[in-house]
Amino acid sequence: MNDRPEPARLNRGSLQEVIGGLSDGIILLDQAGAIVWANDAAIIMHRANAINDLGEET
Repeated sequence: MNDRPEPARLNRGSLQEVIGGLSDGIILLDQAGAIVWANDAAIIMHRANAINDLGEET
């Protein structure tokens, strides 16, 4: 029997809300490597105007 507690699970919306305001640039990729989300810091860091400028969004 495993007595370790399971870590909290976050859905994609919750994760985006948590990391959205970070000053570090965060880009989320799907399993195929396509960009599915990026916070404002990542967009600015890459001198882009929008997420679509970073690559194809799914």
